[in-house]
Amino acid sequence: MVLLLLTAAHGAASPRCALSCPPGQRCSAGSADAFACLRAIPLNSTLAGATLDVLSASLENFGFSALYHDTGPPYSLSVDLAGDVRRARALLGAFKSDFDFQEHLQQVRCQACG
Repeated sequence: MVLLLLTAAHGAASPRCALSCPPGQRCSAGSADAFACLRAIPLNSTLAGATLDVLSASLENFGFSALYHDTGPPYSLSVDLAGDVRRARALLGAFKSDFDFQEHLQQVRCQACG
């Protein structure tokens, strides 16, 4: 709900966002309109870089990182979290919106999953 309100507030300045919420009124929208507004929020590369810095620093102190490299039976998975953060940093200029950047960060890749 808060995200939708923030998106609507941003939408007033965005040509791709059709949400308009009168002050004091409840605002609602269909998923297509809401996603258009989310994708209309431009990527702030300074904030995105700071986000990646925090993730990198946090992973250095993550005590279970060795388990993510080789979970062992019965589910032998390998996830390179630090590598995914490095790849996100390398792709920083390719993201079209903040939404795309945030979605990319949520897509952790399992190396053994294909």
